[in-house]
Amino acid sequence: SPLEQYVALAVVAGALSNMGAVAVLNESAHTSLPAGVFKSQELGKHSLEMLREGFPLTSLFCGFVKYEVEDIEGVWMRTYGADCFGLPDFAAHAQGHHEGQKYSDIFNNVLRYLLESGAEMAAGHTMQVGKTTFMKLRDPLDDEYYLQGPGTTLVVELIEEDECNAH
Repeated sequence: SPLEQYVALAVVAGALSNMGAVAVLNESAHTSLPAGVFKSQELGKHSLEMLREGFPLTSLFCGFVKYEVEDIEGVWMRTYGADCFGLPDFAAHAQGHHEGQKYSDIFNNVLRYLLESGAEMAAGHTMQVGKTTFMKLRDPLDDEYYLQGPGTTLVVELIEEDECNAH
């Protein structure tokens, strides 16, 4: 599976960090991490289980990127590389960089759920992501060309419970 391949690469990266390797790059996910993050001493006794089940997918396996688009207020936040797992990438238009952790957590939790359950999501679907918060999915608009990628990208719009049936 792609996850097992990434876990194996992370273990190799940890070993190579003992020999001077500096960073691990995941080009398709548009991200990198210091190689030392994957040292067995850093990950602990159950390092393989942690990489499989506890390591945030959006840290290296599916990248999380924030960027500003000219003439558009706010910040776009999105994942890259989820297509390697047969999953869609997610994007959201946030008010500012301060919402990065919120969206990274949402994207990571949803990707982990999809990966583990085998469930599928598509434009028009909704999913509860908080006590009263839901995410509604749509395809990127024609003028959101900057959201295009090698796989499917779904735009997340956060709505409250009372808005779920209003759309």
